[in-house]
Amino acid sequence: MGEIRDSEETIEKVVAIVTRGRGEDRELLVFRHPTSGVQLPAGTVETGEAVEAALLREIREETGLSPARIMALLTILEYSLPESDAAVLRTVPLREGPGHDAEPTGVSARRGMVFQVAGQEKGFARLACGEAGMSGPAWAWIPADALTRRLRRHLYHVEPATETPENWTVRQAEADLNLDFHLYWVPLAGEPGLVPPQDGWLAAARRFL
Repeated sequence: MGEIRDSEETIEKVVAIVTRGRGEDRELLVFRHPTSGVQLPAGTVETGEAVEAALLREIREETGLSPARIMALLTILEYSLPESDAAVLRTVPLREGPGHDAEPTGVSARRGMVFQVAGQEKGFARLACGEAGMSGPAWAWIPADALTRRLRRHLYHVEPATETPENWTVRQAEADLNLDFHLYWVPLAGEPGLVPPQDGWLAAARRFL
């Protein structure tokens, strides 16, 4: 799969470790995604967007917290995806076949999404859309030069700038769906049951908190 730009361009990601309280009473903000389990606020830095601006945007979109205080950059995790996977560099329409003249599926792959890749043909890569939870066909095609295997994830410590409730709900648009994210606080020292690999992100961040 040499056409995938696995050494030329990196997707920047952000993760918010949002806490409240002090000492042993510190709590961590998580949310329950209706289809994907318990998560931390996180997302992709858009083209031309500053990393901290992306962090605050993702916090606002996924938690409703605005304003929020950035306390510190905790760590940066940089890695490559396995040969079987790739991330989307730019939002691109998916097609039913390997070519720009192939019929569009009516669905686009957004920047930062990660897909399983099953082969390449004519400069296009075949993506497992069903595995990524997308509507439409189970498989679709995307230009291979719109993919990369390189990711860089910035983990930040953040605190709310105002008082927060014990739990609340934010409606989030994903693809063609409106999803309710149920937010709540858990003990920072506990095990919130995060989905992998987010449990690993939290473990990496805890060393610096």
